[in-house]
Amino acid sequence: MLEQGFNKYPMPETLGIEVEWKDEAEYIAQIGTKKRWHLKRKVLDWEHAYELEILKKGQREVSKEEFDHLYQLYKNVKARGYLINTFDLPKIIFEKMLEQSNWEIILLYIKPECGGPSERRPVGFLASFIGPEQYVPLLIGLNYDYVFSHHSYRQFLYRAVMRATEHGAKRIYFGFGATLEKQRLGAKINIPSLYVQMFDHYNMEVLAQLMADASKRQI
Repeated sequence: MLEQGFNKYPMPETLGIEVEWKDEAEYIAQIGTKKRWHLKRKVLDWEHAYELEILKKGQREVSKEEFDHLYQLYKNVKARGYLINTFDLPKIIFEKMLEQSNWEIILLYIKPECGGPSERRPVGFLASFIGPEQYVPLLIGLNYDYVFSHHSYRQFLYRAVMRATEHGAKRIYFGFGATLEKQRLGAKINIPSLYVQMFDHYNMEVLAQLMADASKRQI
């Protein structure tokens, strides 16, 4: 590619995990001591505060109000996502996901007695694609009132690892952003490259600088 006049640019780093365990006990045993400490203090010690629900095709009917709430949770994260600039996904995205058997949506509720909302509403969701050998968390929504106080984002990352284990996936593709949090669960960094043939050198230099600056940020 380089010999053909293309230039190579680093893209934002992505993260993934090779699943080399069979159950939760094996997973916890194989991560390092520091990561295990973080997992216990910031994730496992908070599990009792949460209730888990999995939405999949053919299960319970989801109301319009629930879909609206999920969309607002998505918009909360979208508004803070500076690493990549995209158009808003349509509201119907969640309904379409639940029409397919290879998608699932993880909902987490915080119990009122543990500081959660008085009404039973999820404080976040994680929508994932289930492939033949891979588990791909693609879309997340969060109520930021609970991200720091109840470690809700970390809960979703861990639940994704456990769901991948339950599905028998061989690898988890986490994508980019929140690098440190994903590494604490065992994710490894991969830096993909973009090859571009330049005709406008000035604009390409500006683009390269923007990409370099963006790769240093985290969601």
